Amino acid sequence: MNPLLHLDGVSVSIPIDGAPRPVITDLTLTVAPGEALGVVGESGSGKSMTARTVMGLLPPGHTVTGDVRFDGTDLYGRSAEGRAGRAATAVARRRIGMVFQDARAHLDPRQRIGDFLTEIDRGTASRKTAVEMLDRVGIEDPSRRMRQYPHEMSGGMLQRVMIASVLLARPGLILADEPTTALDVTTQSEVVSLLDELRREEGTALVFITHDLDLAATFCDRIAVMYAGCLQEVRRAELLVRTPLHPYTRGLLAARPAPDVRAARLPVVPGRPLSAFEAPPGCAFATRCAHAVDTCRQSRPALAVRQDGLVRCDRLADISTAPPSRQVTR
Repeated sequence: MNPLLHLDGVSVSIPIDGAPRPVITDLTLTVAPGEALGVVGESGSGKSMTARTVMGLLPPGHTVTGDVRFDGTDLYGRSAEGRAGRAATAVARRRIGMVFQDARAHLDPRQRIGDFLTEIDRGTASRKTAVEMLDRVGIEDPSRRMRQYPHEMSGGMLQRVMIASVLLARPGLILADEPTTALDVTTQSEVVSLLDELRREEGTALVFITHDLDLAATFCDRIAVMYAGCLQEVRRAELLVRTPLHPYTRGLLAARPAPDVRAARLPVVPGRPLSAFEAPPGCAFATRCAHAVDTCRQSRPALAVRQDGLVRCDRLADISTAPPSRQVTR
């Protein structure tokens, strides 16, 4: 099966303090039709910038190299140039929907919810269709909600409104950029369940961006782990959680609190997370990795096929694949 979304060797730079700085480096990633891919990483890892690259929401002065394709359409290459190319790119991107982290920040406080859903540029959905979609995403009394303003609704309801607005366009792919970050735990669970349910019903592919590896593992088919703008590991979710291969993935999993034990001190990955433009030559994770040797600091490892996925580490043969342990006291 051909991938719906295909990023091949993608590198992105944007202007920061007046100078171009890398934010994504040599990213190769695919999403199959109907698949749920979790993209996990710390702040500055490039996970949100990946979604913005696909959507074409990069700031002025950006540069993109490599191949970014959606359903075969090149979103940045030579075939995207000229009037015909730009038209094809616009059509392709209309089949991609994005759910942002803070729904309230992306809604006009002066506009009623119904006007937002029916006037947004996607062929002007009818009010009847919008009401039906609000009902489908679990908003009670949707006709009344259509007349309300954003300040009259909770954060969880507004996130459901954003999901409804995306679904009205019948996208082939939804990019959900940390859609649960500002929500309480109960509402988080409801939003995640809703996204997963709608994905399965519609056969829509989903890229779920989060800093919470456990959350991604609950419903994603595969998980991609990013660090300093670079993909470190991507594998099936159950395998990645059970037998992580990359030292960074292992560190993230070891730092999770265990619900059934009391920890004196959780293990941490030493140092601080780096952005892509701070990454040293060689492996981006080398400065924080207990397994790094001189060769790790001199050249960037290539992505290698390992256990039905990809891993960027030259020292896998020397690192135990046993599940990461937690330092805990009972």
